[in-house]
Amino acid sequence: MLSPGMYVVLTTPNGWEGRQQNSMRLAAIAAGLVSVDGGRRVSFVTESEAAVLYAASTGNIDEWLQVDTDIIVCDCGGGTIDITGYTIMETKPLRLKESIASSCYLNGGMFVGKALEQFLQRFFFRYVLWLLLY
Repeated sequence: MLSPGMYVVLTTPNGWEGRQQNSMRLAAIAAGLVSVDGGRRVSFVTESEAAVLYAASTGNIDEWLQVDTDIIVCDCGGGTIDITGYTIMETKPLRLKESIASSCYLNGGMFVGKALEQFLQRFFFRYVLWLLLY
């Protein structure tokens, strides 16, 4: 169990709302991260927001971080591709405002891998068939 003064911040896919977040909060309680009455210490940030915050912390995108600048975050994960647009409201501390509603597509890397597997199966089936017939 975490010390009483600690907070847990969990990331969620874009578009996850209260119901899904509550399920994750209950999972954190079940895992013993916080007690039942400590569930208030569990908060959430979208994966896209976490990605921007991480990139900003590295200093690698400082030139992009200008007030009133728009940025687009494309999170290509294993199961989904999430796209979100933000306007930078402040840089110190970094404050973002969603400027384009989040979109979540079930087209992540595992779908690309599955499509490649199917293509290779068809290709090699045709190749073996060609070898047998000719």
